[in-house]
Amino acid sequence: MEPRMSTLQAIAVAGGLTDNAAPGSAMLIRRDACGLPAGTIFDVAGARSGAAPREDLAMLPGDIIYVPRSGIANVDLFVKHYVKDLLPIVPYLPIP
Repeated sequence: MEPRMSTLQAIAVAGGLTDNAAPGSAMLIRRDACGLPAGTIFDVAGARSGAAPREDLAMLPGDIIYVPRSGIANVDLFVKHYVKDLLPIVPYLPIP
């Protein structure tokens, strides 16, 4: 972490967002003086586009950025785990 690093910079250094990310539901987790974690939801897409520059929050040492999977990514994961992987046969025909 560099001094004065922002959330967008930290995400970029970490390799950016995946295709499965929900950038509108990102969370900055920071511990207070008593050590209790508190989360702040921010919009990565709004900060990145410049439409909501206040969404690009300043980072402090020990902060964690969590970007959850999008809704469609959760559905895709469900189908993979509970449909495709449980079938005793291949659900599609291979093309030679």
